[in-house]
Amino acid sequence: MCPKIVLIGAGSAVFSQRLLMDLASMPCLAGSTVALVDIDRGRLGLITRWARRLVRDSGADLRILSTADRRRVLEGADYVISSIDVAFRSRLRDLEVCAKYGIVQGVGDTVGPAGMFKGFRVAPVLVEIARDMERLCPDAWFLNHSNPMAICCRCVNLATGIRTLGLCHGVEGTVRLIARTIGLEPEDLDYVAAGVNHLTWLLSVTHKGRDVYPELRRRLEDPEVFAQQPLRFELLQTFGYLPTESDMHDAEYMPYFLHPDRWERYGLRARIMNHLERLRSRPDDYAERVTGQLASKEPLKALRRSHERTVRIIEAMETGVSQVIHANLPNRGYISNLPNDMVVEVPALVGPHGVRGIHVGDLPPGPLALTSAIVHHQEMAVQATLTGDRQMALHALLTDPLTASILSIEQAKQLLAELYAAAEADKQASN
Repeated sequence: MCPKIVLIGAGSAVFSQRLLMDLASMPCLAGSTVALVDIDRGRLGLITRWARRLVRDSGADLRILSTADRRRVLEGADYVISSIDVAFRSRLRDLEVCAKYGIVQGVGDTVGPAGMFKGFRVAPVLVEIARDMERLCPDAWFLNHSNPMAICCRCVNLATGIRTLGLCHGVEGTVRLIARTIGLEPEDLDYVAAGVNHLTWLLSVTHKGRDVYPELRRRLEDPEVFAQQPLRFELLQTFGYLPTESDMHDAEYMPYFLHPDRWERYGLRARIMNHLERLRSRPDDYAERVTGQLASKEPLKALRRSHERTVRIIEAMETGVSQVIHANLPNRGYISNLPNDMVVEVPALVGPHGVRGIHVGDLPPGPLALTSAIVHHQEMAVQATLTGDRQMALHALLTDPLTASILSIEQAKQLLAELYAAAEADKQASN
């Protein structure tokens, strides 16, 4: 029977276009239904036209549905994919409020005050989606790409019984970085990564059984190579393992990098300012880009797959050919020195049986100390998200490494009050 795939947040253009290209390239999905959902009807209309053009140009056997009401298409779904964001402009505002207090975040989608408040907005919506799934498609897999990943997945796990996986491309992206640096193809590398999303560590990377870390360290002696990712390459040299996210992500977890006196050494000031400018322009360039693609005479074709793991999961479950991926799921002893049930990022075997995490063992002492602090901070943020308990939110804020490195308790209370006031103003403005 052909599966039904629902994409919620289809207006996230880059991800949706990449996903649709992937789905159109998969013979095992011939005859399947792909339902596009977004509350922004303008964006939804554009991506729907783009998807139908892709199906026509590529000859893919996919049926495209489109609606702003997810409940109309969730019934009978096999896979529900989330790429939603909530109140995107509020994230920019949160970053600006935090900067007033000396907390400068370049990303702000996972940790720090901005990451926590993004969780307050996004996680409750994901819980609502999962509750709809409990009524309409209780056996479906919920494949979440929305951040803050661990907080969102943990909230869904606690509030519902829906099978949920969190998916991020950081591990594979880092493997490609290593491959480029040492002159190999990423497909030829075997690797194991473990941690918590956006603070996951490559515990081993091998080529035909040979550890490639020594070669990578040798290449980093070249200043030009080191300058490509100076912050996380320094973490590799210091702790012995490479984290799987960008310098800007990593800096928010380890705030000794964000002191203004150290910004220039790692090139963080320019990167943060450039990223913030891209965030400010991102909502405005969507229509122009997609409309331009639709106006082009060149056909849209599904020629090759991306590196996203969503389609690999669907393919493994539909064909019965198991694959190993890295995913975010509740810890069941996979990382033996982190608490059970917390959402961790580990390798997992995916196939007709579903998803089974793979035992990794202990994180090494340095990565463990850094990761453990974040796991417990995020658990308090989860409880604050689900209950609305502002005292718990304060506890979460005070245990956030970035906040604790800069603010006093009183300043943290003031920042929290200002962020809550802004969130309340947003809510009233939307009513």
